[in-house]
Amino acid sequence: MALALVGSGSGDPLLLTVRASALLAAAEEIVCDADAGPRLLERVTAPGERVVVASAEAAEPVVARLVVLARARRSVVRLYDGEPVSSARALAEARLLAAAGVDFELVPGVSAAGPTPDLARWRELLPLSGLRVMVTRTREQAPELVRAVEGRGGRAVEFPTIRIEEPADAEALVSALQRVGEYDWIVFTSVNGVGRFFDVLRSIGRDTRSLGRARVAAIGPATAAALERHGVRADLVPERFVSESIADRLDEKGVDLRGARVLLPRADLARAALPELLRERGALVDEVTAYRIVPDSDAADEARAALDAGEVDFVTFTAGSTVRYFVDAVGADVGRARVASIGPITSAALRELGMPVDVEATEHTTDGLVRALGHAARSDRS
Repeated sequence: MALALVGSGSGDPLLLTVRASALLAAAEEIVCDADAGPRLLERVTAPGERVVVASAEAAEPVVARLVVLARARRSVVRLYDGEPVSSARALAEARLLAAAGVDFELVPGVSAAGPTPDLARWRELLPLSGLRVMVTRTREQAPELVRAVEGRGGRAVEFPTIRIEEPADAEALVSALQRVGEYDWIVFTSVNGVGRFFDVLRSIGRDTRSLGRARVAAIGPATAAALERHGVRADLVPERFVSESIADRLDEKGVDLRGARVLLPRADLARAALPELLRERGALVDEVTAYRIVPDSDAADEARAALDAGEVDFVTFTAGSTVRYFVDAVGADVGRARVASIGPITSAALRELGMPVDVEATEHTTDGLVRALGHAARSDRS
């Protein structure tokens, strides 16, 4: 999340939308109307700075601040009193943001006055207005990307290409978790790996106390956030969100891995690069399968028909496995649609299977991918 324009609705924290709650909780900066629900802000635990905007303050200086924060990659919420969709002030700020080429998400509030007004005074300002975006993530993970697309004016076309299942044999993972406190490092490479790790840990009657002295590394902010939901704060989160960056970041911090015991719980189809790099540095790596990635082609016919009919503008990919099973299910031809990748590893998988890479996110996260789509869409219109 870079910048989100969020409605406080009635101002009651219990009536805040789920998306608004999540954005406020993660915000590094909150720029809010003076009347945007004091009780609501009291519930926000994010440590970032909060700036209160007086009702008489002009839109230009407010937007100037938002532009600076957004371009600095800060996670910013612009919180409006009530419903931004029907607010002349919010619309004026949105127009200035759009003119400045700043990507933003719109999150309407739940108003006591009735249903959310029509977004037609807003559609042209939202970066993905009128565009149809195919989402190939698992059914469980798709909602995050779907919300991000639709919050920017696009329409999501869901085609899950994979699903997550338990490994055929979980004995290795169970055995590792029974002695998890003996490891020096535990490295998590995905949200799915975090979830499966703690599910199994609980199933054997253990909790986070079992981690003992082990330090924890996470690839990417989503994986780090998943750990925090289980009460664990990552000791190391590299700036580049690819597996190899873990080894580089450990080197930068002067961590000596010679003889260190490292647990690597991850997918059955994960690349070999990370454990090889860790072993090159002298680590004793236990690589265990936490979950399996299997194809999900239930909606393949509908996806192929939508592509053939030209009803898709972008097809998004967030992992090499989604690329592989997409090609298996519907082929490499996406018709007039363009292909968007979350990062270089996924892009390499696309090229290997004969697909183009029209858009690649510079920040390898869901929000980074959607921002890249917005930039591409704006370039088309300019």
